[in-house]
Amino acid sequence: MFQALRRAYSVRGGVGCSVAEEQPGRRGVWCSNCGHDLSSVPRGEPCPDCGDTRRTYGVVLEATSTGKASMSWVHTGERIREYWEKRPGWLILTGVLVLGSPFLGLLGIEGWWAVVVGEVAGLLSFGAGLKALTKGRDRTRGEIARGGDR
Repeated sequence: MFQALRRAYSVRGGVGCSVAEEQPGRRGVWCSNCGHDLSSVPRGEPCPDCGDTRRTYGVVLEATSTGKASMSWVHTGERIREYWEKRPGWLILTGVLVLGSPFLGLLGIEGWWAVVVGEVAGLLSFGAGLKALTKGRDRTRGEIARGGDR
């Protein structure tokens, strides 16, 4: 029955259709197929427009409503801040080891000892470099920000 009313309203304005939303409280009979006003057609007679015998009985109603809408949000995930932590002492040591290792030959170190001392200087500069610049990460968990109309 509700589908027929919807159909009746959907063909509003068609030829011979007088389903009027403008007349609230009006009782009526409409063709269930095309929505034609059947109040003047005797009961049991087919619709003059489409020939269907099904009828929809109803009352045209109108309603008005007012309301207020609001919205808010809360971020509850985690926040990650990344940064580079610099240690000047370790940075200077790394620079001395990297720039000074080629000059080990000038100190009078020769042969396999020069190779061993060069490798040690390289490993020390690698470790000092890791200490000199370190990537840091701070995590904040829980509620961070609130927005909306609160």
